[in-house]
Amino acid sequence: MKKFLFSVLAVGALVACTKSEVKYEGETEIAFAPVSSVNTKAVGAIPSTTYPTDENFLVWAYWQDVPAGSDKNAYTDPKVYIDGKEFKNATNKLWKGVEKSYFWPKTGSMVFACVSPANAPFYGGEKPQHNLFPQSNKPEEFNFNYVNSNNTAETRDLLWANCSVSYSEATAGTTGVPVEFKHALSWITFRVRGTGAAIGAYTITGLTLNDVKTLAYFESAGNGVWKTPAEEKDYKVFEGAYALTNSLVDLENNPAGTLVIPQAKDVDYTATLKYTNATGDNPIDETIELQLGKGWEIGKHYIYDITFSPTEILIAPTVADWVPVYKEINY
Repeated sequence: MKKFLFSVLAVGALVACTKSEVKYEGETEIAFAPVSSVNTKAVGAIPSTTYPTDENFLVWAYWQDVPAGSDKNAYTDPKVYIDGKEFKNATNKLWKGVEKSYFWPKTGSMVFACVSPANAPFYGGEKPQHNLFPQSNKPEEFNFNYVNSNNTAETRDLLWANCSVSYSEATAGTTGVPVEFKHALSWITFRVRGTGAAIGAYTITGLTLNDVKTLAYFESAGNGVWKTPAEEKDYKVFEGAYALTNSLVDLENNPAGTLVIPQAKDVDYTATLKYTNATGDNPIDETIELQLGKGWEIGKHYIYDITFSPTEILIAPTVADWVPVYKEINY
């Protein structure tokens, strides 16, 4: 009756969501200036390299009397200059301190680290911890417990940027300090279309992503790693009525809202797809289970394309041979 052509495209590690510059406003104030920005609320995945103007992020800065351009390893005795403070958009191009303004030291240089958004759902409402160097009892760079919402209207694109080379007032004042954010979550998109008789006759009524873990511990060392995922929940990706066309269309109630903690297991993750099939004399409701593979990696966008291709019911009739019955009649 039907065939489902099912493919997945994992878009390789998304290059930084945002490139930012640090510069001083007026003469010495430290402010962050994204390369470009749009007035878009950062709910769900940020689909481009622009950083939304109504989003805030947390900043860490370390100072030492070393030349600008030094590697972070030159910071043998760093002083915490900004300790996880929130920065907000001040103009269309500049982000500055929320509680107070921060100003460049006149000596030495600083390295910066950032995490976004500032009001991300960190476990217990605790602010992330950041360490410039690994110690026996502390992981390197960022570390925190994170609770990811299973409501696609509430998910946030979690970003982080570890420390790079150092900058001073002089070097940041002209070209800015580039701070490149990385995506910490996985982004999932389902797309659907129909062919032949499915177009207009098949109506999608629901799509649920099943048994996805929503709590885990993050360490940003290297390219970032998630540990001990827990608390399985379902994600209701789509509820409603969508009649298939011959074009691939994103199937979701909240655009770019299916963000999950990167995770893996030994068996396939699944999604439950519900639809109404009206190709017969009376419509019927059907449910199928989609096999999605054994997990999702950090910073990747997974696109699942689902194509409905109904198979026409054909009947090949034959006629049974007559069975002769012989009877003799005698007079």
